[in-house]
Amino acid sequence: MKLRSAILIMGLVLAGCAGTGVTLFPGEKAADGSQSATGSLAVLDPENGGDVAVLDQANSRSGVNRRRVSVKSMSAAQLESRYGDLLSTLPQKPRLFVLYFKEGSTDLVDESNALIPELFNEVKARPGVDVQVVGHTDRVGSEGDNDQLSKLRAEEIRTLLAARGLDASLVRATGRGERELREPTEDQVASSLNRRVEVLIK
Repeated sequence: MKLRSAILIMGLVLAGCAGTGVTLFPGEKAADGSQSATGSLAVLDPENGGDVAVLDQANSRSGVNRRRVSVKSMSAAQLESRYGDLLSTLPQKPRLFVLYFKEGSTDLVDESNALIPELFNEVKARPGVDVQVVGHTDRVGSEGDNDQLSKLRAEEIRTLLAARGLDASLVRATGRGERELREPTEDQVASSLNRRVEVLIK
């Protein structure tokens, strides 16, 4: 059985008497737009331990009765109608903001500076918010200087959020220098895509 990373795997052993219902809710979307379920469940044969089925379809309800497994897709409206109360208690999905900087500085470009109010509103709307700020650079300059610059960029965003009233202790700010490039380049090549801070709000 092939398992996806970060997906909960559970085993259901067929008991041979009462049927069992299993609903799988939608998980986070991948970069390509595909969507996995929030969990995956293996239905096992109690006699030989083998897989009878693997339930891994998002937005579905499966019925398990003896060795028979039926899977029915559910629309978003059907999920909301049946499980709305439960879904309302789930935490909001994380949101990622990417902010870009002027070359060699901790100054945001105008387009990214304009995103700060929206970013802060997202933070304010989440009770128990957790904010991760990670700074990055392009490959212009030495690795040591870029490590320092990336951390300064992350701290700059942390300071901007604190100035708007966010408790700075809720923000983790780190720098990755030139280690995680969005746009692979040769050394000493400037890149506006790599001069960035990524803000993940959970």
